[in-house]
Amino acid sequence: MTCYSKIYHPNIVLFLGACAIPGQSFIVSEYLPNGDLEKLLRNKDVELTMFARMRMAKDAALGMNWLHCSHPQFIHRDLKSSNLLVDENGRVKVCDFGLSQIKQQGEYLKDLDSAKGTVRDSEVFYTIDSTPH
Repeated sequence: MTCYSKIYHPNIVLFLGACAIPGQSFIVSEYLPNGDLEKLLRNKDVELTMFARMRMAKDAALGMNWLHCSHPQFIHRDLKSSNLLVDENGRVKVCDFGLSQIKQQGEYLKDLDSAKGTVRDSEVFYTIDSTPH
């Protein structure tokens, strides 16, 4: 957790602290009022423009790029829309580092036993309405 406390990037959820008392473990991070991107994308009452969707995708990519280019590197291993939180300005931040791994420079990582992450339906930022008009 000490490595996560040193992460600061505008597209990564800010780690504020943790409680490691047995049976009472929890992490404290910044609050993002619009919740996760998956719920926002599935909400029929929210209309996101193509520009907003592209900006959200760019925000996620910038956060992941920073993680992968940092020293040491952070390998998230569970990137999905429910692990992307949305702030009050519609900006996206990467969260949930539960499956992540820290990779030192020159180190080679390989999951031999199984793939990591969560198996779910494919993620979409844009759906085309194919109904004839």
